[in-house]
Amino acid sequence: MAGQINDINQHTQVVLQQLSDLTSGIKSLQGDINDLKAEIIRLQERENNVQTIYEWKYKIDEIVSPTQLKKLKEEVETLKIFKVQAITVFSVVQFMMAVAVFADKIFL
Repeated sequence: MAGQINDINQHTQVVLQQLSDLTSGIKSLQGDINDLKAEIIRLQERENNVQTIYEWKYKIDEIVSPTQLKKLKEEVETLKIFKVQAITVFSVVQFMMAVAVFADKIFL
């Protein structure tokens, strides 16, 4: 009888140890699952960002293509240069006219 009680106690301790090991394994798995859930959430956020950028690009492409944007940029640069040249020429002509009028008043 005492031998059976010892066997039962030993068996109980083995079962309790295995249950403890299983519990710690489950807790570890739960931690891993939580990490995976967090990673999935980050991936979903990235996917949403990519989708938003894709939609923006599609809308822009509907309006103007990248080639057209490049050409437009070049045209704007050309117009800026023309503007500076036109203002410079206008200023020089105005100065020459002022000198001419001044000279006309002095010498006549």
